[in-house]
Order: sequence, then structure tokens, then C-alpha cells
Amino acid sequence: MRNDIARSLSIATIRIGEYMRAFGFRGLFFSLVHFLKFKTTGTAANVRATSIPGWGVIFLRPRTSDLATFREIFVNGEYDPRRHNVFPLLQRRYNAIRSAKRTPLIVDAGANIGLATVYLSRFFPEADFILIDAHPRNAEMARRNTALLPKAHVLTRALWYASCTLFVKESEDYSTAAVCEGNSPTAVEAVTMNEVVKGREKDLLVVKMDIEGAEIGVLSRNNEWLAAAPVLMIEPHDGIINKRASLAGLLSIDDYRNGKLMINGSTLIFIPLSSCDEA
Repeated sequence: MRNDIARSLSIATIRIGEYMRAFGFRGLFFSLVHFLKFKTTGTAANVRATSIPGWGVIFLRPRTSDLATFREIFVNGEYDPRRHNVFPLLQRRYNAIRSAKRTPLIVDAGANIGLATVYLSRFFPEADFILIDAHPRNAEMARRNTALLPKAHVLTRALWYASCTLFVKESEDYSTAAVCEGNSPTAVEAVTMNEVVKGREKDLLVVKMDIEGAEIGVLSRNNEWLAAAPVLMIEPHDGIINKRASLAGLLSIDDYRNGKLMINGSTLIFIPLSSCDEA
């Protein structure tokens, strides 16, 4: 019992520290409110709002992985383009696409409840966002969280290396929606990155990818879209879902194998060599 109490206090102290680093002294208040609002009461059906300085209102489901996803993105900044000096490069490419009278494109693959798109939209407000998530309830939450972003479009699809019907392997807290070619109660249509991009390769700015192991196929088969050399923000799953080689397809491409790799929490940020040369 004492060990459980000590562990809980230790985790609470860490969380408060993370919130205060992200939001200053207001973080102390936010951390306590979020704990009470999303960890101690309610169910997944009781969707609740929270206001985030600089980003506005977002919606989370109590007692699910939504709060952990919020911490990953808004508190710990795993997709923050300002980390590792990535933002100046992205901003140059973003401005160049707009100067050519085209619209930059950001793909949020494995969008979950849409928070990565909400976060990145602050830095790239004129970009088109395509969000992809296989779980119907997550996709619905993503639509709710991006309702005020007119250039965000949510697909209830599984990102895969071929067009087919797949099956969703659900987790109780909605943290994952891994897909497989076997059987489960929930079927979903798959879509490929080539179908998502639809000839807009020159507009492709960033691809964020957290697709619960499917990256092993998406990055190695029907991967012509990688020739556009977007910056990739990927959470790999070696040793978790895939035994190994989650990123083998990506690293077989010279532009990425010889480019820059940065680690930001559980996310790997790949800047292709062609973009490094622009810096």
C-alpha cells in the first residue's frame, strides 16, 4: 500500500512539473483540473471540454487514453516543429508552396482524436489537413476537435499499403486501433497514401504517422509518395507490435537514410537529405 501511494505521488509530481513547464504557473491549476475532470469521474460517453491557452477548446473523453494523448502533444510537445530547429525549414517550404499559389498539405495518419492536427494548425494555418483514423469513435472525436478548422478533413479509414477491407483490433481505452487482415467485429476500409495524396505530392509538407504497426507495410510498399520528401514524424513500433524493421521501407530510400533524424519523446522526426541541403 505504501509503495502504491508513493508511486502515485511520484507520478502526480512529475505530471505537475510537466504542466508547469508547458504553461507556467497556470500549469499547476490545469494539471489538477485535468486530473479531476478526466481521471477520477465520468466515462468515455461523457465527453468534456477543456480550454487550452493559444489553441482554444478541445474535447476529451474521461477515463480513456485521451488525457495521455493530450499530455504527449500539448504538454510534452512531441510534434512541436520548433524542437531541433525544424520549424525554419518547414516554414520556408510552407511559404514556397503558397508562393506558387498552391496549398500546403499535412497528413495526420493515426489521427486518434485529432489533437496533432489542432496543434500543428497553429504553425501552418493555411495548410490542408487530412486526418486518417480507423476507429469510428476516435474519428468522430477528431471531427469534433477540428470542427473550427475548415481545411481539416477526417477519413474513417485504415492507412495500409493496398485498398482492401481490414478489421480493427480495439483497446479498452481507445489508445490504439491496430488493424489486421483477420477477423474482428469492426471492419474498416483501407486507403493508401497514394490515394490520400491524389497527385498533390508537390504540396506535401508533413506526414505525422502513428498507425500502430501498419507503418511496416505503408513505408515499404506502394510508397511512391515518399519521392515528394515530406518531413516525417513517426512513432515506430519495433518490439511492441512489430518484432523489427518497422522503418525498413523508409530507410531503404537514400534521401531519408542520409538525412537528419531527431528524437522527440517517442516520436522520430526524419528530415530528408534534399531538405537538409536547402537549410
